[in-house]
Amino acid sequence: MNTQIVKLKFTSPVHFGEGRLTSGAPTCAADTLFSALFIEALAQGRSEELLACAKAGELLISDAFPWIDISHGNNPQLRHCGLERHSELDSESQAAERHSELDSESQAAERHSELDSESQAASLEIAGQARNDKAASLEIAGQARNDKAAHNDKSDVTYYLPKPYIAVEKSARNQEDAPAMQIANASTNENADGSASTNSNNSEQAQSQIKKAMKKLKYIPASMLSSYLTSNIDPFQENENFKLGTPSLTTKVNLTYVNGEDDVQGASSQSDAKPYHVGGFTYEDNAGLYFIVQTSAQNPFDLQSILEPLQYSGLGGKRSSGYGRFEYEIVSSAEISELLNIKDKKDMNGTKDMGGSVKILLSSAAPTNKELTEELLQGASYQLLRRSGFVQSDTYALTQQKKRDLYTFAAGSVFCQTFSGDVFDVSMTVGGNPPGHPVYRYAKAMWLEVQG
Repeated sequence: MNTQIVKLKFTSPVHFGEGRLTSGAPTCAADTLFSALFIEALAQGRSEELLACAKAGELLISDAFPWIDISHGNNPQLRHCGLERHSELDSESQAAERHSELDSESQAAERHSELDSESQAASLEIAGQARNDKAASLEIAGQARNDKAAHNDKSDVTYYLPKPYIAVEKSARNQEDAPAMQIANASTNENADGSASTNSNNSEQAQSQIKKAMKKLKYIPASMLSSYLTSNIDPFQENENFKLGTPSLTTKVNLTYVNGEDDVQGASSQSDAKPYHVGGFTYEDNAGLYFIVQTSAQNPFDLQSILEPLQYSGLGGKRSSGYGRFEYEIVSSAEISELLNIKDKKDMNGTKDMGGSVKILLSSAAPTNKELTEELLQGASYQLLRRSGFVQSDTYALTQQKKRDLYTFAAGSVFCQTFSGDVFDVSMTVGGNPPGHPVYRYAKAMWLEVQG
């Protein structure tokens, strides 16, 4: 399987529903991504191709996870390092300018040598030294440009993965070198004489704070997944670093009328306009979402031709109001590629045991009836999500209809065995009549194998 990372930089707020119009999540599940891709593929006449590749496991997509570029953040330490480096580059540039001045002086010496034949040897010596200095200055200037380019091109993007549903707090208390344990051991009280002392109450309070901080973590940097599984992670620092964006609540007004007299609620056109609220999320300038795409090496699906128009139509809800617009790029991540270990895995999609002790879901997925067995759930740790919503189609029914609910395992769920999942038809009969067309819910599984 070929693996790509699609990095999304949003240019407008997003609305990823959480059951209410007034709420909005900062990330979205794989079925939301697939629905948006399917609608664009339908407009291009490629929906059957996309559906066939997805059902056959030749196209797998993960949930959308956060990324944060710390090099463009508000970290004072990073800014200080950057200023120091720019100061070094300025010094090198000044050195290059000084050597250029020496070159000018050498040229002047050569002109004077024409007037004084006795000083010709001295001027030639000066000119030779100047040429050497010029070569050195060019080398310094070239190195400065290379260093500056490397500084500007250096990527400090942190890609996050869902926190696995594995309890790690207990083992953290047993590791003296764990950062969380160090915080707990540092908890002290001050006696009346000003001396510091520790007690069991402080220790319990510190452990409670650690537990709350670990529970608050929703995503783990890909580079620290192993540290998390071994409890060697500082939850307080990770929560502090996770600055993805800001939720918002926007007030809008319903001005929809029928025949110029009554609105959709049956109120008179002379009545006051009805306000309503829309929950959204605005990302920081240095943050956004990404999702992982795996395609067949023999028959790769051209996803980029669908992403191109999708970035203008938007992702998520309230797109007609301008929500969900984004810019995208196809990137690579050595950390994620190493975790997925693509080269060594022959079956990323099937039920074959891949040899690792822990399999982590990277997409919200549901097993088929045949795959849902007691063996699959044995030793598993998971969260169930109820996926619902309305059908976005003018040919499905005369009135807006809901999709059939589908329960999926959330990304981050942990299993000892794998399953494939499927793309399910969640259409329902409308008033006893068959639906106008199928409605698909993506629930294929993408797996990350780690040694737990």
